[in-house]
Amino acid sequence: MYIGRRLAYLRRKRGFSQEGVAAGVVSRGHYSNIEAGRYRALNDILVSLADKLDVPANYLLQWESSSPVLEHYLIKLQYCLDNYEYKEAESFIQTITKEFTYINSLHQEIHFLLLESLFYIKIKDYHRAKGVIEKVQYLTDEGKMVPACLKYLFYYVTGAWFYVAGFYEKSLENFKTALEKASSKNSTARLYYNMALALYETYDRGKAAEYGKKALEIFINEHKWLHIIYIYLLLGVIHWDKREYSESEAYLHKALDLVKVYGNDELEGKVYHNLGLVYDSKHDKEKSIKYLILSVDKKLADNCESIIITYGVLAEVLISAGQITRAGEVVRAAREYAKSEEHFSMLMAIEAKIHYTRENWTKYEEIMERLITYYRESERWSDVKLLSEEYSEYLGNRYKYKDAFYYSRAALEAYRKLAEKGGGIR
Repeated sequence: MYIGRRLAYLRRKRGFSQEGVAAGVVSRGHYSNIEAGRYRALNDILVSLADKLDVPANYLLQWESSSPVLEHYLIKLQYCLDNYEYKEAESFIQTITKEFTYINSLHQEIHFLLLESLFYIKIKDYHRAKGVIEKVQYLTDEGKMVPACLKYLFYYVTGAWFYVAGFYEKSLENFKTALEKASSKNSTARLYYNMALALYETYDRGKAAEYGKKALEIFINEHKWLHIIYIYLLLGVIHWDKREYSESEAYLHKALDLVKVYGNDELEGKVYHNLGLVYDSKHDKEKSIKYLILSVDKKLADNCESIIITYGVLAEVLISAGQITRAGEVVRAAREYAKSEEHFSMLMAIEAKIHYTRENWTKYEEIMERLITYYRESERWSDVKLLSEEYSEYLGNRYKYKDAFYYSRAALEAYRKLAEKGGGIR
């Protein structure tokens, strides 16, 4: 049956019908039975099919034969992914792709595809990850034919894919299935951490913290310091979100102490960013600005994509601290790193606040109307609701009652849209 899935994948990829690929080799009915796993094809038939499908004969003949060299590479690749060594992981993927254009062993091919898709998920290349995962799903018949020794990895990767795709409940289901098949403390801890991330996204902050602490306990006992930094960071975010600022501050400083020892600019930038948020919530603007500037510096050194978000938060804090000129300078610096409409709209919203503070009413109104129009066209109803309510109140205070009514209606429309999608006030 396994070879049938490979044949079906190759046939569809080459654009053949069953009748087309079978012509001159076997009857269409016999071929259909081979694909479905009802008959085991003779070697001479597989050789002829390989020729038709333009693949080496051994790719169909030796699908049960493993390569010790490839197995060694796969173990190394797994290690690199488990320990955030992505440059080394990429090097192994390139080596495997070059040396094994066709991986004869179906077991090893599925193993490699799972690790390759996990690599693309981790480096946020979701387009390539999607293509690889679709191949895995096809070869394994949606997971029904995964070899027993790969079931943990299959459900782990599938859970990770559903997480980045925003399907958090499905992500949790797959992580829970993987947990049943985990064979080591490290595997269990990684799943606890991933489950904490998914639970956080489902607004179950209490359980997210619970699973985060379970992972933390194991990783501390195993001396996995880089993993511990990530968990401290997550727990800091969870407690900040719960408005437990002292607990958040404590976890983030623990993360900072470790990250300085192990030297990781990206992680250090994230810790500084979140400390900036914590101190802003504690109304310590001086410390908030200090840590956000440190975050910007680290993210500049690491060429980190999220620098635009830190610039935005820094500008907001500067505005609330009354440092309007500095906020304007930060927005101007941030424009260089804006890569999407979402980024530009975020900076426009900050510019609107700067103009409001300076009482540049014409400019403020122009930007607000452009922003609300953009958010409505993009169906970003939370943003429409928030900005329309703010702008309607402003217009009412300026005695522009007709316009105020129009934007209050826009806010109401957004509220209804959110309610329809189950996205009302939480």
